[in-house]
Amino acid sequence: MPPDPVGIDVGCGSGHWSAMVAQKVGHLHLLDALVVARQNLAHASNVSFHLGSVGDMPVDDNSLDFTFSHQVPDTRAAIRAIATKLKVGAPFLAYLCYALDNRSWRYRAIWRFSKLFR
Repeated sequence: MPPDPVGIDVGCGSGHWSAMVAQKVGHLHLLDALVVARQNLAHASNVSFHLGSVGDMPVDDNSLDFTFSHQVPDTRAAIRAIATKLKVGAPFLAYLCYALDNRSWRYRAIWRFSKLFR
């Protein structure tokens, strides 16, 4: 990434991840900036808070050096929307949650057991 990169945390929630990233970048946009995120990052002078959805990100196309995303309702649409905001070759970290609710009890038990080794 370039020096002082600019990025966005899509679906920032409490801002937990944003607080760690903001210390290492030039500027970080937080989308879906809730009250808790504003409190947790009140000390950071290099962040912007935006209340909105992934479909109306307040940044220009091809302008971001990186992005990370979590807590979005429509993953496929979010990936498409976010990709338009990234510069060519810019990293995109997506954290996907999966409830395993459509899997058998055996599968869920093996998954829980495997978490011990991760």
